[in-house]
Amino acid sequence: PGAFRNKTNITSAVLPNVTEINMSSFEGCTALTSVEMPKVERIRSNAFRNTGLTVINLLSEAALEIDSTPFSGTRLTAIIVNDNVVYDPFTFHGCIIETIYYPCTNDAAKIAAALKGMRECMNAVYVPIHEFGSDYVDLGVGTHAHTCAVCGSYDTPKAHTFTNNVCVCGLEEFVIRNNNLLRYNGVGGDIVVPEEGLYLAPGAVRNKT
Repeated sequence: PGAFRNKTNITSAVLPNVTEINMSSFEGCTALTSVEMPKVERIRSNAFRNTGLTVINLLSEAALEIDSTPFSGTRLTAIIVNDNVVYDPFTFHGCIIETIYYPCTNDAAKIAAALKGMRECMNAVYVPIHEFGSDYVDLGVGTHAHTCAVCGSYDTPKAHTFTNNVCVCGLEEFVIRNNNLLRYNGVGGDIVVPEEGLYLAPGAVRNKT
């Protein structure tokens, strides 16, 4: 207990193999703003009391149990958790948790149920953590989006933008084959067909309102 108590020059702590954060371990470390503890199984009371934490990553490979008041005296407003955490009713005593981040494959309802009754978390917004790639996928409705590599969901759709007839997602604005304009995929407005002498296929620009 109290291993790093009042070490006011500690700004971050990387604890790759630590399974338990004992009582008052970092209490009074006022400059501490970042902690990594991927294998932690237990966080004891007052472990991070009076530190500089505003957000804490509680994602662990193991099931995690957190005692009462480990974060009292901090300005903690955001937590990163998964759905295998057991909380004491006073885990976040003295804090106002505004945002709860969680892996997109986890069950948000299960996380909310574990935090139920804690007034410190009752107004928090739940935000899934996705792993979006850099490539866009055509959504077929005039928009494209990035896809999450973990759960397959999309981020906020964006309108197609075309350069030299091709969008960044690979979609062609004018689909032309053998002098046939087969389809128009653009966003509307004033259109200029890029080639002359084309045959306009049936329904090529249908319902482009």
